[in-house]
Amino acid sequence: MKIQADLSLFERHHAVFLYQPLTLLTQAPIDEEFRYGSTDYNPADGFLDLVYSFDFWRFSYLYDLIDNTEGFFLSPGISFQIRNASIVFRTSLNSNGSVQDNIGPVPILKLRTGYRWHNSLFVMFEGDGFYASNKGFNGADYPFTGYIYDLSLRGGTSLNSWSSSFLNLRFLGGGAEGTDDNDQYTYNDLHTLSLTLGMTLHL
Repeated sequence: MKIQADLSLFERHHAVFLYQPLTLLTQAPIDEEFRYGSTDYNPADGFLDLVYSFDFWRFSYLYDLIDNTEGFFLSPGISFQIRNASIVFRTSLNSNGSVQDNIGPVPILKLRTGYRWHNSLFVMFEGDGFYASNKGFNGADYPFTGYIYDLSLRGGTSLNSWSSSFLNLRFLGGGAEGTDDNDQYTYNDLHTLSLTLGMTLHL
């Protein structure tokens, strides 16, 4: 699920607001003793309940470089994303655990392009992407490598002047790898695929 609103300004300028909740819940056995944060875990604690939350808010600006009412359109732009990363470890028997939260800004490149036919059919590609491999790029003060991508391929038809229906294929993912000043190594990698049948209202 995502919540998105587009606002058109002065014909060729567009602002896009997006909120994306992204939370993963899982459980894993504790096979051997280990330490995460300041907490020690061992097999006697039972299972480990894990919560990985990477909700984010994104603001984007697009400019219509090419915009034909019937035909090809192309809109490059930029996005600014704020992500709230939260990782929770809890043991199933005694609820010992730790919580790590981190809020960080991410600058992103954006592109929207596609084609409209005279019979109201359209196809559109929209993509946001970011890759960085140096500290300080998004507020981190330690070496890291990080990337995200959000790619959508959409086809649909305009029903009338105020609504359209569509079928959307979306690829959303990202990852990070790095070591902080306490020599704690972090690695995560996530890739998702979704297919959505929906409707857009033009207000």
